Amino acid sequence: MVKVTFRFEDKGKAGPGESVGLLVSGHVEAMWTPSVMTKDGDTWNLEMDLPVDVELEYKHVILTKDNTSLSWEGEPKSFKMAKTVASHETKDCWEEQKTHDDKKEKEKEKEKEPTSPKAEKPPSKVAEKVKNVVHTGHLTKCGARVKNWKRRFFIMNDVELAYYVDPNKINSCKGRIPINTIRCVRMGLLKGKKVGQRGFMVVTPKRTYSMFADDEAQTNLWMDKFREIKIQVENAWMSNAGGAAATSPAPASPPLSPATATATATLASPLSAVPHVDISEVDKAFNANPIAFLTTHDDHSLSSRPMYMRRNDTLGYHMLTHKKTKKVAHINSNPNVVLLWGKTDIASTQYVETAATIRVADDEQTRTQAWRSEYSTWYSGPNDPQLTVLLVTINHVKMTAVKVANMDAVDAAVAESNVAQMVTHVGQHLSCRPMMILKHPELGYHFITRVGTNKLQHIAANPNGNLLLGKVGVGARKYVDAQVQYSATTDAAVAKQIWKDDFKMFGYTGVDDPKLVVVLIQFLLVRPTIITPTVDMEVVDEVYAQSEFVTLTTHSAEGRLSSRPMWLRKHAELGYHVCTHAQSRKVQQVQADPKVTLLVGKTDTSAKKFVKVTAVAKIAEDVATKQKLWQDDYKQFGFAGAEDPAFTVLLFSVTKTDVTVMPHMDTSTTQSAAPRIANMDDVDKAFGMNEVVALATTASDAPRIRCRPMWLRKDPKLGYHFLTRRDSRKVADIDAFPNCVITLGQIDTSCRFFVELKAKIVKDTSPVTCGAVWRDDYKRFGFSGADDPAFTPLLVEPVAVATSEKANTQEPHDADKQSQ
Repeated sequence: MVKVTFRFEDKGKAGPGESVGLLVSGHVEAMWTPSVMTKDGDTWNLEMDLPVDVELEYKHVILTKDNTSLSWEGEPKSFKMAKTVASHETKDCWEEQKTHDDKKEKEKEKEKEPTSPKAEKPPSKVAEKVKNVVHTGHLTKCGARVKNWKRRFFIMNDVELAYYVDPNKINSCKGRIPINTIRCVRMGLLKGKKVGQRGFMVVTPKRTYSMFADDEAQTNLWMDKFREIKIQVENAWMSNAGGAAATSPAPASPPLSPATATATATLASPLSAVPHVDISEVDKAFNANPIAFLTTHDDHSLSSRPMYMRRNDTLGYHMLTHKKTKKVAHINSNPNVVLLWGKTDIASTQYVETAATIRVADDEQTRTQAWRSEYSTWYSGPNDPQLTVLLVTINHVKMTAVKVANMDAVDAAVAESNVAQMVTHVGQHLSCRPMMILKHPELGYHFITRVGTNKLQHIAANPNGNLLLGKVGVGARKYVDAQVQYSATTDAAVAKQIWKDDFKMFGYTGVDDPKLVVVLIQFLLVRPTIITPTVDMEVVDEVYAQSEFVTLTTHSAEGRLSSRPMWLRKHAELGYHVCTHAQSRKVQQVQADPKVTLLVGKTDTSAKKFVKVTAVAKIAEDVATKQKLWQDDYKQFGFAGAEDPAFTVLLFSVTKTDVTVMPHMDTSTTQSAAPRIANMDDVDKAFGMNEVVALATTASDAPRIRCRPMWLRKDPKLGYHFLTRRDSRKVADIDAFPNCVITLGQIDTSCRFFVELKAKIVKDTSPVTCGAVWRDDYKRFGFSGADDPAFTPLLVEPVAVATSEKANTQEPHDADKQSQ
């Protein structure tokens, strides 16, 4: 260490109550105040022990009375102490700094003067040697470790963004930013010592570069060049940033203080969306369900939560929340969010995903305009210091339709027979009746009925039901079971569209008949079912070849079951049979009830398939049959021969076969279970309330968050998981960024409980896992089976759980407040 003495002559520059400070390597090491330091006239003195062989930077600053900001800062200087030096002294003077500052001001004024094309400076010698140059120019950049600001010469081409100390010296390069690592460029107000300075930030995975140009025109020109090389530019300070913004957006002012909010009330309020963005679908989704999922994110994490949206003519869409919640911190760091609108239950056919920008407004006028009396449960009034309003500006709207799989199976079944079995249910009461199903090009499937029928009463009480489509009879081999939602209407326009003269045979006088009711059918889930043959002896033979030992189950006269292992044999003419003792209990039970069950297949841990065979047993008592079936191996059981009166045979006539494929777990590759995360009981509780959850993932192709409703499933061994298609966008997102947020609970206006689960998603398409999670219900999503190459399980590995419970006395509006 070397003792360094710093001296500074302020010449009266520091005003009353102001203090002088020293910044070494960007950190305030000491405050020069009369009460702490010694002063000799106008000279301030400070001694410090600093390391050797380290290049340090320092500069003198003058702080305001409250020590929260700088009223003046000097020119930075650098020095490096050698080991041979015992001490060092620096001397600086305000007058020298003043001369330097005046010189810089004159240089800036000179740069602003208009110049003719002939007076332009010669091009950079470095830029002449760079290929495919897109743009060059000076920018002031913030350092990585030493947070000082230095002017550098930047050269952008299609490969990198490099910056130099001297535009004419190739070896003066201080850094290079590869273009393919830039996620986005954010325009905004810079933080730190340049607070209030308008600039932009170049965001990469490892670092965010803060910089600013000499003027607004240069800033806009740089933004145009970033867009030219396909880099996304985000406007982080404007309430209507993003979307279809202008090529050179004008910078907006910083957030208004309460004192100036009233004076600027004539400015356009952030209603609805940026220009050219149609939010009519958002309005429809909001009218159907005012609860929307809000996903916010900063540089390190993302969070998703349900929010109660509000809308009025003055503020447009907005939300109320607590000032100290995590969402507010995220929005202050990054105002770009994702909102998911629409119902998220199984009956939903579409939802709306919007990219939006949120402005945090806590001025008195905005809070008064957003205030409602029901908020008094959480806040004392519009002047509550903890109350803040989140104003939403929608930049992009995307409609996502939930496509119902296997609708081609419905079309095929109706083409085969347009008479379907309609099932309605109210409470415990079920009703089933045949109905003639028709299809209209625009209205889809429907049927007609009369006013006052029981089916209409059932539909009014519960619109959900089932349809069984396809031929019904002994020869039928396939049918379609569909979960549907009925909607009855007496609209004359609808009746006119579907009317056919054939309807007169049912007693209707015409399209204007007041008794005519049209019931529209909306398909939710479609399950095509193929009826396999009752007896499949080929699969029995296949499993029997693996093991000749079976489990035989018989019934006693009292109805009790008895099972025992048996050696099953097969005869070319008489088929499957077993030999046994004539006086055994199984023979007595077969005499009482000849219906038996055989379980064919291996019964150890390696078993992958077995067959349950339902059969009728017959006791072979005649000697001729026993002689055909006799084998010398039977002597080991104590039989003398086929004529032995104790020897008898049970012949089986198979009536039904059921095949079961076992979900086999490979214990050699199975990892030990992860430790249980705290509050997983809350996750189980929320999952029991609603299996449809909100999954928020980081997009793989752009710096944004995607949120969508998903059907969460749970396996006793594998835990929570999702099922999806291998080529879906969410799989690409998870491959790039496996961390996600899952929001569980009953998300509607009656919301009282929800859970935010932070987790890691693992894609596992191994045959073992696919077989373990497969269910026949998944065929309705278009999968042929567990071996379908498109079938992709996504396993959920919990990381952290956050639970929120709300008071049930008022309508919820912010499901995130109490969790914070």
